[in-house]
Amino acid sequence: MTGMADTDRLLAVDDLKVHFARGKAGWGRRPEVVRAVDGVSFDIRRGSTLALVGRQGMLVSLVLHAGLLRAGPHGDVPDTLLSTYRQHYSASEDIAVHATVPGGRLDPEALNDTNRMEIFVLADPGRRHVTAIARLDNLGKGSSGAALVNLELMARLRV
Repeated sequence: MTGMADTDRLLAVDDLKVHFARGKAGWGRRPEVVRAVDGVSFDIRRGSTLALVGRQGMLVSLVLHAGLLRAGPHGDVPDTLLSTYRQHYSASEDIAVHATVPGGRLDPEALNDTNRMEIFVLADPGRRHVTAIARLDNLGKGSSGAALVNLELMARLRV
């Protein structure tokens, strides 16, 4: 990307391929191979937003610059954001808020078929940037199923 220093690059992804089998094999048939992503290269840069989608699940991240946000009574910006999410979703059975990523890796498909969401609030060592990551079961239910879940949330039938 032009105009950005090489120090802004957090990760370079080269020739990314995401292929998966669809359908079942049997009686001499092989499952169809879906090439969801085939040979894509890109850079992930400081301050960018990234969404990763599995066959059904999804990860969405948003990087926030702590210096542009106001800290609250719970401490600095990362602690305030974490506390705010936890308080807002405290009554929810379907939404969990975490301060760490278990095992250091997030699988986009870990919540498939659950109707659940997890929010991870992470800060860099200097606590200047906060990354909020949502992992959710979103794509497998289709638009009508997602619409029903959204209506339940809006009508406060679900928290």
